[in-house]
Amino acid sequence: MSSKVQNKRWTDGEFFEKRKEVLTRWPTGKDLEELDKAVAYGKSQPDTKNFAKKLAKGKTLGQILAEPGTGIANVNEVMAHMKYVAEAGADFFLLHTDSYTRSGKYDLAQRGMEESEATGRSQLNGLPIVNVGLEKLRKVNESLKIPIRVVGSPDQDTELNAEMGLASGFLATPSYTLHCVAQHCRDYPLSKRTQVQQYINRLAGYYIERDVPVELTIVGCVNGWTPPSVLLATVVIDSIIAAEQGGTHQSVGTGLQLNMVQDVAQLGAVTELVSEYLVKLGYKVAKTPIPASKDEVVLSRWIWSWMGDWPEDISQAAGMVGLCATTAAMAKCDWTVVKSVQEAIGVPAKEANAAGVKMAKQIYRLLKNQDLLSDQAVLAEKEWIKKETRAIVDRVLELGDGDVVVGQMKAVEEGVLDFPFSPYMPLKAKVLGARDLQGAIRYLQTGNLPFSKDIIEYNREKLAEREKAEGRKVDLNMIAGDFCVRSEPIGASVL
Repeated sequence: MSSKVQNKRWTDGEFFEKRKEVLTRWPTGKDLEELDKAVAYGKSQPDTKNFAKKLAKGKTLGQILAEPGTGIANVNEVMAHMKYVAEAGADFFLLHTDSYTRSGKYDLAQRGMEESEATGRSQLNGLPIVNVGLEKLRKVNESLKIPIRVVGSPDQDTELNAEMGLASGFLATPSYTLHCVAQHCRDYPLSKRTQVQQYINRLAGYYIERDVPVELTIVGCVNGWTPPSVLLATVVIDSIIAAEQGGTHQSVGTGLQLNMVQDVAQLGAVTELVSEYLVKLGYKVAKTPIPASKDEVVLSRWIWSWMGDWPEDISQAAGMVGLCATTAAMAKCDWTVVKSVQEAIGVPAKEANAAGVKMAKQIYRLLKNQDLLSDQAVLAEKEWIKKETRAIVDRVLELGDGDVVVGQMKAVEEGVLDFPFSPYMPLKAKVLGARDLQGAIRYLQTGNLPFSKDIIEYNREKLAEREKAEGRKVDLNMIAGDFCVRSEPIGASVL
């Protein structure tokens, strides 16, 4: 593999040379040596078990599909949980891996798994799939009639996680570069994270080329406090990186920000922007849920639930579940991550996950054939989001002389890509978002983002409206005050 990190498809020689090292990271990797056998297993799965195929059918029927999830260290408990929630109406299931597995620390994951087995209580915040191994994971896959998606590759040195997940029949996996390190890492090099994701994308491409669709899920929800455009810029970039490696089944989306107009607008904008830049850079975009050829990128729209504070009261939390489902319906999403009413408490019980699925699907039913995508306020907001996003992406491409990978690394160095409240040290941390009077997130500080004067003024004007209405300055104190207001207990009326 070339030491120079760029947006160029890996050759088979580069991929398989790297794969030799990847499979040695834990003893269970030896069971994955024959890649074509893993592909054959994936191909043997019925269409109802393939994430991309089921998603295509849902789109054809105009249905919004629901994906709950859990993270438990015990295989039998995971299977029982998934079966219960699937019977409640889940369309997909999200299987979280533990933090050690997501960081490639398999020795620590092994210790946690052994302690979980000894105590009878999960000592990890997810299933350590690499340590569990292929045989048991295929039993997990075969225990369920719906597709399983594994979140096991968003952090550090996680190529083996993706290998294990796909070989087990879990034919959907995340595809993040900057979003990943900005959300989870302190100083892991972006260049290295990009190579990790290129490997995973190329692995997905290998399956796809052999008639086994693998869904790559791409999202911009670094936290619940970032204006949409910088998030959508990361989605566009990751979509291009995935497409170059043959990752042609892509779900693109963002996280709920809790303002209906802005959320519907950014979800409407994301697929338009991704399609626009893919075509601009020479990739083909499918016009139907089923592509005419394997090199056409199939885009689906999805939403991740609110990543900020959740109320502990389950009735209040039900309101949060309902808002996310309503937003998904109003934005005509193809599928959504569905949280439970126990989001603030910890790993949800199966009954809480089932309740969340039923709430969401009831809302989808009630709002069928309704949307806000043509609402004038949404359309106006969408145009501003697209204008801001294009300013960032165009500058990234300019910095990279057309290469989005090179451009992204330079953009981080110059602050052209930047986020607030991130643990990632290479970021400039000069960008700050704040809520306006309606609760939409605007730029209080734009740092080195490549915005024109009118974009900066527009954001200032929206925040000034709140200052005038509330008689106080929009500053860090106000932002801090907003952090937990949506999770505060609802008491007796004071009127």
